[in-house]
Amino acid sequence: TKDIIEHIVDKESLRATYQSFYGCNLKLTGKYEEDETRELIRSMFYPIYNKKHLDSLLVVDIKASLFYDKVTEFNKEYNTVINWQGSNSYQKSMHLPCSDQDEITLGIGIVDVIKEIFIPSILFSLSFFFLRMNYIRRKYLLQFDRMTGFYRRDFYEKRLRRMRTHALLIIDIDNFKRINDTYGHKKGDDVIKEVAERILNTISRKDVAIRWGGEEFLIAFKSLSYEQLEIKAENIRAEIEKELVRKVAITVSIGGIVDTDVSFSEAYKLADSALYLSKENGRNRVTMAD
Repeated sequence: TKDIIEHIVDKESLRATYQSFYGCNLKLTGKYEEDETRELIRSMFYPIYNKKHLDSLLVVDIKASLFYDKVTEFNKEYNTVINWQGSNSYQKSMHLPCSDQDEITLGIGIVDVIKEIFIPSILFSLSFFFLRMNYIRRKYLLQFDRMTGFYRRDFYEKRLRRMRTHALLIIDIDNFKRINDTYGHKKGDDVIKEVAERILNTISRKDVAIRWGGEEFLIAFKSLSYEQLEIKAENIRAEIEKELVRKVAITVSIGGIVDTDVSFSEAYKLADSALYLSKENGRNRVTMAD
């Protein structure tokens, strides 16, 4: 055993390490395969001197992967992307302390930075974008009718009920039940969509279009006189009548009201009565409430 120790001390230059005040008084070997376990290990030799005389030699075997494991732990703890060996965009090579063999390389690769930093950032941004889009979509569905793009009655009616001045048109598609019975509900839905598009093309962006019922629409205007509202109504009626709607002749009946200092309920009843007169007098016409 003494001969083995002497051999190691001479081979690893440990004969006078007690003189190394600032240097290394131990020696770390390079990687090698252990005979019994077939694992890659390193040996650390620590000579112990007493009055400059070598009394003993402490030998500690450590797994060669220990340093790699430490780098991995460091990356996990501090969210870094330091690579052990390999090809990197930036890297630095060095020897382990107290070793002049088996140089190691630590570095950072641009691909790893992108994967660890930019990709999560992009995923977060996309998640936020889709959440926002989902919020906007849900908000839209709560406010607007999907088929026509008009406001939903249950959303906008409460606003109308807070108003005291009204310029309203109630528009109803003539003989709509007969259209459904003759051509089917799909054709009926297509007719509603086309009529809604023509109404939107006739009114301005500041005017409020509401799908009031199945084939009934309410249009609210701001600051229109009786004569101006009647002209608006006639333009809408003529726009819908002038061409076939999905290859079907379609007309509408309209009732209108202009009034001040009156509740919405009262104004609506008057406009609805005017609509009833339009239908009673042959449909495809405009009637204004007095």
